[in-house]
Amino acid sequence: MKKLFICLTDFQILNALNLQVNNENNEDADIFFVTNKQGNEELAARLQATKIFKNVYLFNNSKISGLHRYFRNLTEKKYKNSFISAFTESAREVFYKICSKIYGLEYKVNKKVIFGKEIDFSIYDRIFCLDKRQIVVDVVNAVKKKTNGKCKISLLDEGTSTYWRSILETHFPIDDIYLYQPNLANYYYDKNWCERFKVIPKIDWKDQKFRKIINYVFEFVELEKNGNKLLEVKNKIIFFDQNWDPMPKYFDHLPSVLRFLLHKPYKKTQERKPFLRRENGNVSYCC
Repeated sequence: MKKLFICLTDFQILNALNLQVNNENNEDADIFFVTNKQGNEELAARLQATKIFKNVYLFNNSKISGLHRYFRNLTEKKYKNSFISAFTESAREVFYKICSKIYGLEYKVNKKVIFGKEIDFSIYDRIFCLDKRQIVVDVVNAVKKKTNGKCKISLLDEGTSTYWRSILETHFPIDDIYLYQPNLANYYYDKNWCERFKVIPKIDWKDQKFRKIINYVFEFVELEKNGNKLLEVKNKIIFFDQNWDPMPKYFDHLPSVLRFLLHKPYKKTQERKPFLRRENGNVSYCC
């Protein structure tokens, strides 16, 4: 049996590396992440080359260039693809969703894995993840089904959200929670959760071996100017930030009839959620 790390962000990938190298390296582990940004296929290849994880899986969750995007591009006067290619891609997506309903979660996940072999969901006895996207729920449920619910679920630190009680409201039971600073969680003193905290080892600046791993995986390079290395920043700076999606351009000039028909998505794009930011010890409230 082995572990599976499900990651949605680079920070979670960093934490998976940290746990596997510095704390959990006595057990085999696989890692699964998604195409949420450009360059993730190359990142997957570098992860595989480190041999820290037995298997690396990259899931394609990129938006399709189907009919919806075709008509959206027409509204914005962008002509990137033809109607035929858009129709074909939409048809393929419909076929994929129908087959996913028929053949289940294993098909739904494996069909869109674009890096790595087919996943065997029956081999995992532990999962590290954060319930943030449907793909996470799908993978966890597929594993739990194949293991008769015996797989242990651990929440993996992803940022500020894992320190809020709302993160505990998930689609599956939680066995323990891995955080860097559990005492900062607003549920730290809750007797139902206090015994489930596990501390992720701090990343040591002097650990040259691990720094080389991070630099290689994320393709960080030392910058030079006029033949001299640039000054390395060693001060500790913590950011608590939350972004939001801007109003889509194709909503800017919609006629009144379409604004009425698309009232719900139109209103949704106008919402802005407040967030806290801490910079150099100063906390500010932004909205």
